[in-house]
Amino acid sequence: FFTKTYASSTPVSHVGLYVGGNQMLHCGDPIGYANIDSTYWRSHFYAFGRLPAA
Repeated sequence: FFTKTYASSTPVSHVGLYVGGNQMLHCGDPIGYANIDSTYWRSHFYAFGRLPAA
């Protein structure tokens, strides 16, 4: 979960799906993979969550 990626009335403004290797699927413009260790994403990090195992 990321915050302040654009003006928003809620704390979370973006969600990425972690795919491994410090990469997330980023559904922005353009849709693609992004490195979560980049300066941009590190500065906007809010929290992380995990789905329960099936």
